[in-house]
Amino acid sequence: MCKNITSITKTRAGILYKCNECDLFQLVYKNILLEFTAKEFESFRSYLEFLETKHNEKGFEYTTNHKIPIPTLQQNLFLIFKKQEFEDLKKLVFGTSKTQYPLIKGYEIEYQFLKN
Repeated sequence: MCKNITSITKTRAGILYKCNECDLFQLVYKNILLEFTAKEFESFRSYLEFLETKHNEKGFEYTTNHKIPIPTLQQNLFLIFKKQEFEDLKKLVFGTSKTQYPLIKGYEIEYQFLKN
């Protein structure tokens, strides 16, 4: 990636960057790093739109909780996600959240303080 990088979306679990010089995208989600050209990124977005969670869950029933597969070019390698992880990934890719968890003020917390 170049030095002219812009953060597009950010959630608690990941961030999506775009290089303004070479038009590359970098998606960092938990311990996964994916780098795309603009065309590849649009293709990835289209594929995520295409995926139907309920349909894909049936194919990976033997895994513990990760039931939504995303195949890679390597035939023996799949990225598998839980439903919530998949929804978080879609939020990053489709840009539905810049800051998912806004900071709150101290007076907004309802807490009863008890002295011992």
